[in-house]
Amino acid sequence: MAYKVKIDPGHGGTDPGAGAYNIFEKDVVLRIAKYALEHLSKYYPAIDASLTRSTEEFWTLNKRTDTANREKVDAFVSVHINSAGNKSAKGFETFRFPGTSGDTERLQNCLHDAIMAVNKKFGVTTDRGKRTSNLHVLRESQMPATLTENLFISNVDDNNLLKNEEYVKAVGIAHAEGVSAFFGFPIIKVGTSEPKKEVTKPPAPATPPKKEEPKVETSKLPVSKQFEEDVKEAVERKITNGSRPQDLAKREEVMVMVKRAGEFQSYQTNELAKTFTELKDKLPLQKPDQWEEKLKSGDITQQEVIYLMAQLTLRSFK
Repeated sequence: MAYKVKIDPGHGGTDPGAGAYNIFEKDVVLRIAKYALEHLSKYYPAIDASLTRSTEEFWTLNKRTDTANREKVDAFVSVHINSAGNKSAKGFETFRFPGTSGDTERLQNCLHDAIMAVNKKFGVTTDRGKRTSNLHVLRESQMPATLTENLFISNVDDNNLLKNEEYVKAVGIAHAEGVSAFFGFPIIKVGTSEPKKEVTKPPAPATPPKKEEPKVETSKLPVSKQFEEDVKEAVERKITNGSRPQDLAKREEVMVMVKRAGEFQSYQTNELAKTFTELKDKLPLQKPDQWEEKLKSGDITQQEVIYLMAQLTLRSFK
């Protein structure tokens, strides 16, 4: 029985991804993916492997998952490289969609363990773990999906390894070994002699792997830390009640929130107009009547509103 896997080198073309020390993520992940494809094609004929992009071409996130879904592949592996403002951040990690288990978790385990085994041979000991995240390629794929973050391009030591083609090839082959282990095929260890078969996983399941419905719904996930202040302000302005911050919004919900945001801005302008009418003669403004007309008509820019509010605030302290 043939299985199909789609290997997805992230970014590409006009989107370089992360970059540091004269290399870019899009180039390294493409080489990793090609090495994985080459190894699978040569040693695992029962696995039909293909890439999303095989050139510099940029692919949108939708195109990546739509292609995999249309081709009904049995596994999806997205290859990336990490980056951080903290230059000391380093190591390897993998991601699956929050709440998934079964075949999806097994794919992550197979890839993570195979790649970390290679990392340790090259002196990489920082294992950042098997993690979950609400990423598009993991959420929108209809099959078991894993995203690998192969070291930190922003870390000098990790970056030097990413410039080492021997390491890049070994990581590519490790991706292939993880995929083959997931499908239950014997691992092919390639040395100076003929390939040796080493059985490390049980036989492949009788039915193709399937992506499970998350046990933890995204509607129950808390607001992401980086958006806490923005969400708090939106709640205070009554644009949203703050519930289901990581859940997908329906078009009607988006329309309501946009309408509420507009109403809040109109409310601010109306209140400002009332105060301005009372104090316009006391403000150091040229043509105050024109400013008043702008407020009443609503034909006023955000910068002009801020300017008037500053004038009124300064006047209140005198």
